[in-house]
Amino acid sequence: MAQQKQTLQGKLDSLDRIVKSFESSGEQTDIDRALKDYEEAMKLVSEIRTQLSGVELKIKEIQDKYSEDQD
Repeated sequence: MAQQKQTLQGKLDSLDRIVKSFESSGEQTDIDRALKDYEEAMKLVSEIRTQLSGVELKIKEIQDKYSEDQD
């Protein structure tokens, strides 16, 4: 199944869902499922960090653009 490109919010929601599943599973964790979820969570964290870096750069560019106009 091809995975569609998720928005930043979609990725955050997916990560939140995985975290909540870990928190609620307690000692009833299926190790194979937990490992798969952990890998997915780490992938999401990496993608989120990358997207946030891009957002941070864009914000900086906007700030620089409009602070130059005021000089």
